Amino acid sequence: MVGNQGQSVVEHLLAAPARLVRPASDDFRRAALALLDGLPPGRGRLVLDFSATADADSVGMAALIAIRRRARERGQAVRLRGVAPPFWELLRMAKLDGQFETERG
Repeated sequence: MVGNQGQSVVEHLLAAPARLVRPASDDFRRAALALLDGLPPGRGRLVLDFSATADADSVGMAALIAIRRRARERGQAVRLRGVAPPFWELLRMAKLDGQFETERG
């Protein structure tokens, strides 16, 4: 992949837990933020794999908002991969469905 100035986009993949609820959502948020901080500003992408995730609570949704915020601050992208219909509906209800690049599963 090539970035805006001809530089390669660096991509990291992180698998989400089966249930994005506390305390798993706290660990997931910390891991995602650490990966974002390790990516080059302006040309990094974090891919979050939700293929095994079917449930989330408000803390899990807050984790996604924190991840999106950090990525925007650093000029990075976040892509959601493998989002199953039940989890997609949670994203839609939280009005997060249009906030990320997505690959629906």
